[in-house]
Amino acid sequence: MQFTAEHTEWGRVGITLDDLGCGRSWEEIHRVRSVELTCPECGGQVRARVSKLGTRHLYHRTKPPSCSLANESLEHHLLKLQLVTCARDAGFRAELEAVAPTGEWRADVMVFNPDGTRLMALEAQLSPITVEEIAARTGLYERDGVAVCWFGLKPRPWVGTVPTLLAEAPEVQGEVWTVTAGLARFCDRTGVDRQAWRYFRAIAEMYFDLHLVFGAPDARYGDGRPVYERGGPDGEDWTLVGVACPDPCRLRVWAEEVALLVPSHADLDVLAGRAWAPFQVYVFDPYTGEMGKERIPPASVSP
Repeated sequence: MQFTAEHTEWGRVGITLDDLGCGRSWEEIHRVRSVELTCPECGGQVRARVSKLGTRHLYHRTKPPSCSLANESLEHHLLKLQLVTCARDAGFRAELEAVAPTGEWRADVMVFNPDGTRLMALEAQLSPITVEEIAARTGLYERDGVAVCWFGLKPRPWVGTVPTLLAEAPEVQGEVWTVTAGLARFCDRTGVDRQAWRYFRAIAEMYFDLHLVFGAPDARYGDGRPVYERGGPDGEDWTLVGVACPDPCRLRVWAEEVALLVPSHADLDVLAGRAWAPFQVYVFDPYTGEMGKERIPPASVSP
């Protein structure tokens, strides 16, 4: 399943647009075998059809041995479709499978400014990828002056290391997708802006003298971000060392044998009220540079 193709005379064909992006109609390509459409990735012949659920899409007439578009999962295609639809509903021009002039990147969805310049790439990232790989791909966009946001469905080690949103598909097709976690929501809730969050992470790494990876907000930890240490010869070993910035109002109880990392002392009394047993809290203040460790007993236990 894919949503873009090439035609020798029409150019790029995008079936998510009413005019296919080239002044044509769906009826001119659906079940019309005389129209030759090719895959923009591998050049193989593709044809138009409608799925059992009513989704218009393109498929390879012969599945190629190697084509990233042909090998993408159904979830990936549906997430891309949702992203491009949301961008257009918000009033932006958006295209699927936009390729860099150099060919070094291909955005799942590219959103454009009113003047036609590239505004932001929206990337659906559901397959496994390392922190280094996603950082390198993000760097290519930044080099070309394009912002990028990565979308996933589940917490992964790379989540939070680059601009990230986690989304959840509706149970019934056609209903609204929801955002379950993301940096904007995290910053609004904690009162820590993006610059302060970068300082907070830098202070934590300096204090522990470790290479830390901050995951996505996790409801199990009061929407705090799990903090992992990367280790092993190839950096493939991940160890949970703490949880950053949990929301005290959502942290019902705390009986985990894992430390909490917070940006100030303001929430320590509330956190103590959630504790079943004494636990460690590290305070890393991004505004003053203060670093410290506290042993917090349950509120009912005297220090």
